[in-house]
Amino acid sequence: MIRVVSFMLKRFAVTVCPALPALRAAVARGYWREVRPQARVIGWPAAARLWYANRCQTGVVTDRLAKIRPAGFRCPLYFRPGGSDPAVIDQVFVKQEYSAVANLPDVSFIVDCGANIGCTTFYLLHKYPRARAVVVEPDPGNMAVCRRNLAPFRHRVAFIQAGVWSAPGPLVIERGAFRDGAEWSFQVRPAPPGERADITAVTVADVMATAGFPRIDLLKVDIEGAEVEVFDRNSDRWLRATRNIAIETHGPECERAVNTALSAYRFDPGQSGELALFLNITRTEIAAPTPLSVES
Repeated sequence: MIRVVSFMLKRFAVTVCPALPALRAAVARGYWREVRPQARVIGWPAAARLWYANRCQTGVVTDRLAKIRPAGFRCPLYFRPGGSDPAVIDQVFVKQEYSAVANLPDVSFIVDCGANIGCTTFYLLHKYPRARAVVVEPDPGNMAVCRRNLAPFRHRVAFIQAGVWSAPGPLVIERGAFRDGAEWSFQVRPAPPGERADITAVTVADVMATAGFPRIDLLKVDIEGAEVEVFDRNSDRWLRATRNIAIETHGPECERAVNTALSAYRFDPGQSGELALFLNITRTEIAAPTPLSVES
């Protein structure tokens, strides 16, 4: 037995120990290469914690929340290590995809459709300290973290646990079937007769009415393919009261639905990462033709 243990120790010393410095160096290079760009934006403590969540806690999502405080934001941000939450934080706070709509004039009413854990509204309410927001999120797990993140804003935020759709009705939450199947890609679909519904569908007009919003100064949409339903032939009801839209579309069919619905409007187009931007939206009014004069 002693000979076996001695042999194993010698093998470890000969084969593994010399590689440890190189292994440590490789890990260090990877760490600095990934963390340094993030740290320049959100600070070293937040970047290191986010790196750890991405690299060392992937694959297993737990209810135990981690938190970071991105540089420049006064409130902590909570997330679930192991799932898609760190990727959402990277999209909003590191890549700053919503910075393109962070300095619009006179933003008082924000609607967040597909709020996930509330990162976008968290970001925007810091940028617009006098604005109010309403967030819509179908999944109860995502909504629980969203409420935690937006708790510091208290009376400035209204929460609606529902799915945004073209008309009211029962919906079922589909988990794990779209894109990577993670928490940021949950979808909703109508519940057929006999199937138990998870939530109720709401329209954008319903959301405005519930929040008491006279208009939407900034509409964020990330609803995993339901754009086809939301931007339907009846969307003109709420588009007339919408000034700016930041939307992540999911496929050609969704893009066509959005572009068709907005074809009757003038706007300034833009792009920010995965977001399509429609800014300064105004209705195109077609003037009536001037009657021809008939000379006698």
